[in-house]
Amino acid sequence: MVNLPPRAVAGAKHHGSYEWLLQRFTAAIMAIYTLGMISLLMIRQPDGYSEWVAITDNNTWRFGTLLTLLSLFVHAWQGVLDILNDYIKPLALRKALKLATLLALVWYAVWSVLILWKL
Repeated sequence: MVNLPPRAVAGAKHHGSYEWLLQRFTAAIMAIYTLGMISLLMIRQPDGYSEWVAITDNNTWRFGTLLTLLSLFVHAWQGVLDILNDYIKPLALRKALKLATLLALVWYAVWSVLILWKL
């Protein structure tokens, strides 16, 4: 009988614990941001454009929103990786889809910065 190391048996670098923790961490960031925004909007109750600008035109809001968006992109990347690894068997197609997803998510991150800082 051949004794294979655990990594070879599992076929994964982190055995899923790192990915699981990353998913939970990014989900927690998104949940905290969502609850914070709901609270802020319930307290301030903006009615017009000038009130919305007052809420969104400060760096604290921008950094919080950017952190949340980056968490969303990391969360999506990990989820798509799991789906592609589980269901797309041809290696070339799986790699092409991973590359397409990665490029899209990087572009979304760049676009988010451009929008948030009005560049």
